Parts: sequence; structure tokens; C-alpha cells
Amino acid sequence: MKTSNVATAVVWLATGVLVVWIVASFVARGEGFDSRLRIPSTEQSPRTLAGTTVPDVQVPLLSKDQSTVDLMRAEDDRLRLMVVFSFTDCYRGFRDAEFWTELQDLFESDLAVLAVASGSSPQVLRHFVAGQGLNIPVAYDSTGIFGTFLGKAGILSPAPVLASEDGIILSVDAIANGDSLAQAQYRQKIENSISERTSGPMKSQ
Repeated sequence: MKTSNVATAVVWLATGVLVVWIVASFVARGEGFDSRLRIPSTEQSPRTLAGTTVPDVQVPLLSKDQSTVDLMRAEDDRLRLMVVFSFTDCYRGFRDAEFWTELQDLFESDLAVLAVASGSSPQVLRHFVAGQGLNIPVAYDSTGIFGTFLGKAGILSPAPVLASEDGIILSVDAIANGDSLAQAQYRQKIENSISERTSGPMKSQ
């Protein structure tokens, strides 16, 4: 067999392996989602999560100082937007990376934005997040407890979870996935939540 034929065979073999791996990954993840989050349940739905509390757990931040963050209890009285995702979500949702930073900057005095990541080691996640330009704090959920919590309610990651300062969930929404109209609608929703909070009793979305 000539060298060119060998090279061609190797290329085709590598391509075949890659295709099989991609298909297997999508099947396992449920078209880009973490398979651990696809947990069937009739006990809850995304709508009924409003009014429940986020998992009561402390997780480390992917920062050099190794500080931790309490997912249920905030350090201040701001609303919290927690973007829950898994490493196996790959690039899905990171089309909104700049949008999450925009929300953090726009509503800084009333809203704390935090990503909650799972599915790999801190080192890999740190490198991955840096490559996506995600300029918000990222917490490392080593056990995937937040994703599993959402999955039991039929919610797939990545998902933005809006909560009060004491961990009461106000809403769980779909990501905008880079859609400017969806981002504008969610921006307005955040603004309305802040207005309701400052003008009277907090209400679930």
C-alpha cells in the first residue's frame, strides 16, 4: 500500500472515530445536556420550583484564593442569578457569556451573578471557562448537586436560576442562547423582579 493510501485510510479512520464519539456524546447528554440532569419525575415541574429553596451547600469558587460560596445564603441582600451548567454541556449556553456579564454590570447594586459548574475537575473547568470569556464568578459544584436538583424537576442545564438573598427560587428559565430578543425579555424580567422587591413584598415569578 502506498504512503498516500495509508494516510487516507488513517484520516478516514480518525473521522469515523470522531463521528461515533460525537453521536455517543449527544445521546448520553440528551442533545447537548448533561445526562445526569435527564431524570424523569412527576413530582415537580419547572413552574413549581418557584418558592422552593436552592440546595443548602457550600462550594468553592474557581479562584486562586480558594474561597467558598454558600448557594443558599447570600453574603448581602441582593438577588442572585445562578447560571447552572455542566462541562458536558460543552459550548451550549456560552453564547450568553457576555450577556451574563452585562446583567452583572447593569444591575450590580441589586443583583449578584454566579455560574455554578460541574462535570469535570476544577483545573479543566477553570481553563474551559477562561476560554469562553465568562467574566462572572464561577463556583465548582463537585457533586453536581444543583444540576441533579434541577433535573429531578425536569429542568435541563444550562439554566439560569433567579433566587432571593435567602435562597428562595423566584424563577428558572431557559437560556437565551445568543438570541437578542430573548436576552432583552430576560433583562426586563430581572428589572421587574428588582422593582417588585424594592417596592413591596417579593413575589415569585
